Amino acid sequence: MVQGNEILRRTLDRKDALLICEGNALQTDFLLLHAGGETRQVWRPVMRHLLEAGFTSTAYDQRGHGESTGSTGDGIEAFGRDTAAMIQTHRPALVVGASLGAYAALLALHGMRAKQEVRGLVLVDVVPAPNRCKVRRFLAAQAPQLSQSPLVDDILNRARQMTDAARSLTLPITLVRAGPSGPVTDDEVEKFQASCPQVQLRRVHDAGHLIARDAPQALAKVLTGFAHDLGISRKG
Repeated sequence: MVQGNEILRRTLDRKDALLICEGNALQTDFLLLHAGGETRQVWRPVMRHLLEAGFTSTAYDQRGHGESTGSTGDGIEAFGRDTAAMIQTHRPALVVGASLGAYAALLALHGMRAKQEVRGLVLVDVVPAPNRCKVRRFLAAQAPQLSQSPLVDDILNRARQMTDAARSLTLPITLVRAGPSGPVTDDEVEKFQASCPQVQLRRVHDAGHLIARDAPQALAKVLTGFAHDLGISRKG
């Protein structure tokens, strides 16, 4: 049974950061990873809709965000190691990553034993090898504080590594794409699906890049649908 409406705050102690999370179960159905510049609070409406559908979830402040310590200057590899530790702690059936969270999830799942326990991966409006110039223009317009971030540089410089990480995965992947204002292009989606045939596309047409913020109910519906497709049953 789902443990109820109570949201519990927990910590995950890393040697160079203390990570803060909240969720309604330690062993969770969904691990939710926010985008750069966001916090775990962006997931709260999604978590509520998931709980109403009978699924548990846990959302973290990633290092250097929200209440978590550590620095974004530690690089995307550190985020990937953090995510691997989250997976080992919470043993989620599904990992959901938005932007930064998606790249951290790809690195975490690439080559780790825990990926055998993860049933599926959801990438929210992000592909492994985005167009660098378009990403820069998008961030300059939508999130100027991130446009010159060293972390963004680190991620963009790892397009080949991210692509290889995605190709290494055999688990089902859902790409949730935003509406026309999002940064992901049709060509990028086609290339992603060509390199990873298991990728299925879902659209949330009325949302911008931050789908969890713009359309939490629609995103939760996609997530629960993916869970049902994989035979992950509701707990309630």
